[in-house]
Amino acid sequence: MALRAAALILSCSIACGDAGPPSPTSGPIGSIVHIGPTAVTLYAVRHRLELDELPIEAPVPLVGAIELDADVAIPLVNFSPALQHASGRARVRCIDHCQIGDGAPVRIGRLDPVSLPGIALDGLDAEVRIKSGVARLTRWALASSDLELEVSFEVRLARSPAASALEGCLRFRPTAALATRDPKLHTLITLASPVGTDGWSHVRVTGTVGAPRLLGAVCDPMLAPR
Repeated sequence: MALRAAALILSCSIACGDAGPPSPTSGPIGSIVHIGPTAVTLYAVRHRLELDELPIEAPVPLVGAIELDADVAIPLVNFSPALQHASGRARVRCIDHCQIGDGAPVRIGRLDPVSLPGIALDGLDAEVRIKSGVARLTRWALASSDLELEVSFEVRLARSPAASALEGCLRFRPTAALATRDPKLHTLITLASPVGTDGWSHVRVTGTVGAPRLLGAVCDPMLAPR
């Protein structure tokens, strides 16, 4: 019996081999969406995407390339995706010089539109986990020479994506390197939100995905993932 079991293990190891890591996926963002009989799945492996080609309405231009890993399931209820029951995870990494701004005029807070030459976001590595329809940021890393930024957020997904409730906190401060490279931009970032006693600017995020509210108010830094 022992000899037979050993033979079975050996034959399987030869026949099955080492599957190894899955191959990277590719294509436009829509290519990671798969519709099945009971669920919609989002599946991506080291999937390269250009930020400026994504179908998102960002208030500030985003440029650079990211790598996406995703494994998310959204059940179908009456043939419609039930986001409030979604589960899974998604991770984004910057792989080719990412930045906010491309020199075009943008509005920061209540200030008049100004040219934003670009804030480096290199080193970005973030992960979101979704459980029972609640998406939480569980990983955040950013190695930018221009900006220190800590982020925390939670999204309670609703059947209508725009109705999903937001709760989050942004804490940021421009670096000394940015003050040397672009003093004007350094000042603009500092003025975007009141600076707290800890030397950081705070922005609390509330409302919904469709109508987010950004409040210049101190929020809990302990919520920010490390």
